[in-house]
Amino acid sequence: MLKVTNNNVRLCVQDLIDFKNSTGTLYGKWETPTLYVVYSYGPHFPLFLRDSKVSWSWAENSNKYSPTTSKHYMQAHPQCETVKSTTAELQAYIAKCKSEV
Repeated sequence: MLKVTNNNVRLCVQDLIDFKNSTGTLYGKWETPTLYVVYSYGPHFPLFLRDSKVSWSWAENSNKYSPTTSKHYMQAHPQCETVKSTTAELQAYIAKCKSEV
């Protein structure tokens, strides 16, 4: 997994590259061949996801964040339109996609 500075996180997200930031608290990875997910502080908190099998390109977590996760959100936002979903909805979607592989 590529280790990047916080300033380069967005480039990895936009290019769908597996990465983790210098502290390992923000990372993005391919969960399935079509599902890319960006996490803050582990798989319990997905920030963004993209599934190439659906009509929308990105979903974002609409739940409140800690101050550090708010920074992660700003650093990792793909800078395009997103569909807002709750943490539980994103977790369920990820689990569903992984079970279908």
